[in-house]
Amino acid sequence: MSNNNNTLSESVLSTKQKLSFLWIFAIANYIFCDFFTLFNPESLNWENIELKQSFLLSFAIIMQLPIMMILLSLFLPYKSNRIANITIGLLMTIHIGLLMTIFLGLTQFGEKFLQYIFLTLFGANTLHYIFFSIIEIATMLAITWIAFNWSGRET
Repeated sequence: MSNNNNTLSESVLSTKQKLSFLWIFAIANYIFCDFFTLFNPESLNWENIELKQSFLLSFAIIMQLPIMMILLSLFLPYKSNRIANITIGLLMTIHIGLLMTIFLGLTQFGEKFLQYIFLTLFGANTLHYIFFSIIEIATMLAITWIAFNWSGRET
């Protein structure tokens, strides 16, 4: 007979593993969102858009943050791991929130300005982008919450 004292609140995964898996989940959502955007005919209209190297580099750096957090979540010691997950989780939440704000046009800078920014950078407003953004923000908040509440008592 097996003596299993696990309760429903206990998890088989360590906090480090949970955080790493959540970063993988977030990256999969980033990739699929961008992939589905390629199927939107309005987002393929890049005739008048000049993508500068600095613009591409800045987005490469932003996307490298969650990619590196997969490994850092597993290998950093408790204190620096917790700080990194909270910091990068909040930064990515702000990043996604700002992009979604531009997509939804919720800022007060004027409709023409938002249309210009929106059409120049992102193409057309799509429901899939809003859907993925909500999932991504929820994932970033979950990462931040888990890291914030991490006691460090586990090994």
